[in-house]
Amino acid sequence: MARPKSSRSAKKSASKNPEPARGNRSFLWPTVIVLLLILLAGWGVATRIRQGPATPIPRENFAFRLGVTADELKTTFPKLDLRPYNNDKDFRIANLVASDSLPGGMETIDLVYYKNRLFFMTQQWLKNDPTRNPEKIAYQYRRWLKPGGGTPQTLGKDTILREWFFQDGPTEMIIRELKYGNQYQFWQDLRDASDPEAKAAFAKYRIDQ
Repeated sequence: MARPKSSRSAKKSASKNPEPARGNRSFLWPTVIVLLLILLAGWGVATRIRQGPATPIPRENFAFRLGVTADELKTTFPKLDLRPYNNDKDFRIANLVASDSLPGGMETIDLVYYKNRLFFMTQQWLKNDPTRNPEKIAYQYRRWLKPGGGTPQTLGKDTILREWFFQDGPTEMIIRELKYGNQYQFWQDLRDASDPEAKAAFAKYRIDQ
């Protein structure tokens, strides 16, 4: 029959197989939590970089500013003439062309007023200007860019249309680029989305929905 171990033998055996120190375990969870926080912070920074800067979509171009009254704009463009828009009593439209001394090489601009305040404008250029590069604009405002922007659409032989849609809350912007043969056209649309009443009234006229 085996003899029971003496207390001295038991102590020696215990010393050969020591239990894990509880102090090491107490440092484990804080370390894991700190690493998780670092990972979350890194993910947040990477997400913000990918989304792009929170630069608001412009609400004006030269003297044309969403919300401006027709009388205010007439001080700069005396030829501004408001006409009925689809026989709607709340909307008026005006058109200006390059010969009206439009700034920035602009060819035309169409202005839609809702209750005498500029609600929508579409501006057109006929020259391929690097300062209006659509890819650069889309990248600058990529936080607000809707999916699928810039996809080429073939409208016929040698005719390619590309469109980008943006919305940051108070403002909507559409960029269009049309190339056909040796011709080039570029549009920038700005729409005031901060007025629910105007948006609802204009919804029936929108062609991009």
